[in-house]
Amino acid sequence: TVSRFLPNVIVSRALEERGLSMTTEKRILDAQVSAALQRIYSKQHVDGGWAWWDSGLSDPYLSAYVVYGLIEAQESGYDISASTLGDGLSYLSTHMPDLTKNPSTWQANRYAFMVYTLARADGAQPPYTNAIYKRRDLLSLYGKAYLLQASHLEDPEDSRVAELLAE
Repeated sequence: TVSRFLPNVIVSRALEERGLSMTTEKRILDAQVSAALQRIYSKQHVDGGWAWWDSGLSDPYLSAYVVYGLIEAQESGYDISASTLGDGLSYLSTHMPDLTKNPSTWQANRYAFMVYTLARADGAQPPYTNAIYKRRDLLSLYGKAYLLQASHLEDPEDSRVAELLAE
């Protein structure tokens, strides 16, 4: 659902930013986004997260992706349920993976994306950012890019921003 509505959100924002008055297209995009948001709201579990399947357990990475989509929609001017977003953020904050258990690259990259998502929503997340920064040797380039963005959102003047950029 997020993968289908996220491009619509981005296109809608691009139309707005460029001052293009494509009212018919905008109405269609808005209707598609609205339907997707209702589906996302209905699929949220009581713990605040989302699962890959209706009957499955909430998954931190998937939940981060859904929260990221909600943040993008909100920044594009769509009205997002504050409780849905808040519950999703609470779920993420309490379900961050444990980096002390020797994660693999893919697990570290997921952690970096989750940290970035939290930073986009709430700004500073130093405990999470510090934890993944210490394990940045595990990150691929795109994982480092998420860590860089999260660090920049927390503090653009942080020396780690320049260090990560150089890497």
